[in-house]
Amino acid sequence: MTDPFTGTNQALITDLQTQSQSSPYIVVFEVYLQDSNIGGAGVDKLYFHDGLNGTNDIQWYSLDDETKFGSTTTGDYSLQTYTALPMESEGWEVRGTGTLPRPTIRMANVNSYWAGYLTDFDDLVGAKIIRRRTLAKYIYGGSAVSIIPVEFNRDVFYIERKVTETAILIEFELTSAFDVQGIKLPRRSIIAARCPWKYKDTDQGGCN
Repeated sequence: MTDPFTGTNQALITDLQTQSQSSPYIVVFEVYLQDSNIGGAGVDKLYFHDGLNGTNDIQWYSLDDETKFGSTTTGDYSLQTYTALPMESEGWEVRGTGTLPRPTIRMANVNSYWAGYLTDFDDLVGAKIIRRRTLAKYIYGGSAVSIIPVEFNRDVFYIERKVTETAILIEFELTSAFDVQGIKLPRRSIIAARCPWKYKDTDQGGCN
């Protein structure tokens, strides 16, 4: 699922229309789990970048409230630090035909970095993964930095399952919002129009 261009993102269109581009391409990831405090008290996000442009942490502005996507109010954004973390991902492409994409993402797990998160948050199943892309000049410290982020369309998916966990890496399979909309855990099978924990009840015969 891709969020549309918003705000001042037309600047990127102008950049891409030039014959050469000197500003490096930047990719960052946000792991969002609502009402979780996953990043500390009152913080429901983890912030990473893939380290392809260096191992230093980078800073960039991010939404404080995901429901306000597209806001042009500077107060809705705060400066966040994105930790450099070796990672790779694939399968983000959206095609006009066929099934929806199901990206996979692999991240370093040195010193069991992810162990606590997996234990405390049920393998992070259901967590939102936001992939954000921009040019280096638009992040904090760049020549064209803006509090309202200048970025390409965001890719937004959800963790469907943990595929692999080793001492070296952790791998997740992602799915789109259309595949998880309305799902609640624990899941129950739907049998006709009756609740599965009532359908054998001879008195009630299932709930309406």
